[in-house]
Amino acid sequence: MNIRFDPLKILCLAAAVAAGLCAAARPASAADDTGVRGTAEEQPLDQWVAEQEGKSWAQLQKNISPAEPKTPGGPAPRRGIVVAALSKNDPDYYFHWVRDSSIVMLDVIKAFESRRPYAEPGKFQPMMRDFLELSRSLQRIPSEYGLGEPRYTVDGKADTIPWSRPQFDGPALRALAVMEYLKAAAPQRRAPALKVLKTDLDFIAAARNRRGFDIWEEYKADNYNTRLVQLAALEKGARWFGPRYQKACRELETLLDDHWDPARGFMRSQLAIAATDGYTSKKTDLDSAVIVTVMDADRDAEAHSVLDDRIQATVAVLETLFRGEYAVNNREDMGLGYGRYAGDSYYGGNPWYLITAYYAQFYYRLARRVEEGRPFRITKINAGFVRGLLPGEKPESLAPGTEVTRGHALYRPLLAALTGRGDGIMRRIRFHTPADGQLFEQFDKNTGQPVSSLGIGWAHAAFLGAAMERARLMAGAAGTESPAAKP
Repeated sequence: MNIRFDPLKILCLAAAVAAGLCAAARPASAADDTGVRGTAEEQPLDQWVAEQEGKSWAQLQKNISPAEPKTPGGPAPRRGIVVAALSKNDPDYYFHWVRDSSIVMLDVIKAFESRRPYAEPGKFQPMMRDFLELSRSLQRIPSEYGLGEPRYTVDGKADTIPWSRPQFDGPALRALAVMEYLKAAAPQRRAPALKVLKTDLDFIAAARNRRGFDIWEEYKADNYNTRLVQLAALEKGARWFGPRYQKACRELETLLDDHWDPARGFMRSQLAIAATDGYTSKKTDLDSAVIVTVMDADRDAEAHSVLDDRIQATVAVLETLFRGEYAVNNREDMGLGYGRYAGDSYYGGNPWYLITAYYAQFYYRLARRVEEGRPFRITKINAGFVRGLLPGEKPESLAPGTEVTRGHALYRPLLAALTGRGDGIMRRIRFHTPADGQLFEQFDKNTGQPVSSLGIGWAHAAFLGAAMERARLMAGAAGTESPAAKP
């Protein structure tokens, strides 16, 4: 019999797990008790998430086809441009990054497809038309790096400022966004998107062995993030162009497995460093870029997805790091704030809003995959991750070789723990989010106040992604069709 669990009971138990059972939580220190408190803490999380979704969507519209030029009297931004942030100075993010814009548009497309209440259907096709026309135009701009050019000016021209070039994850992320659009697009609307897609996929296949700079634009190396999104794009491209990219996929999957470090128990963010940007303080290959990329790639296969025990182990190692790295994490009534890596010094080296939202996505998606029937396998590799999730379970019930599926004794506790972790992280984001819902790049690791650039489009997209993952999980838990499954 197909038994569905009660989502209200799951949420209650999840809240207890996320809060550390409340009574056992140690008091927050003065250093970590400020936050922003833009919304009353007693507001139900469901209500806050729904409100912040609408606010993030509204704020994100300022980044898409913005009206303001880069400088007073300068050329007007081109339609379809997606600026990385509203900040034009210290830091200057008023550019169209292929990476950032593609991630933003991917979640915008999902919001329209999911019929989220804030996504007005009449605006979808004009927005996509602008983005596709711009993308086709940018693909034609000559560059010694081909489509490895990372960013463009707001009027759609080549950026001539010295920068970390080349970067090869952008075309793959754009391809993933375009394919998300194609899934629901009417046949008569597909031609422009297919042109953009084929150009990107052909370039990815040809450039897959070239070294470029990473997601943070600091290391020119063999980067996990680039390889994984390239693999995901080429795999999903088979739906549209057949098996022509199979050889490249096999090679990339083998190369990705090389990033696993069994001795240290985590997936390495980069191998074979060839150069740096000249500024970075980074001296580690343990990096949240791995988790961010797993979420963006969203593979159906177990390897290099949320179901991969190596990825789960990497999450556990990173959580141990950030628990000790940031004073704001010295409390147990909410989840952690997550940053990039140990020793980060960029604008203080703090937790990032967008990265924190990606970890919430991770827990919600893992719970959803299990709820949908995918097995959760306990192994020697992910044993620490599992013990952290289920500290009250007897060790023998968590033995390697255990496979948790519907009907197993651990099924409901596991789903409750995963949901609770996700909700705890959303409470963390709420704690540091201003009342207007605007998201910054980082929040201070000691005071909790927003720092660095405001209006980070990627941060709003990451929050929308987490909220939509949560909604799909809750819909599945209630035994209803997920809104995201509707065209």
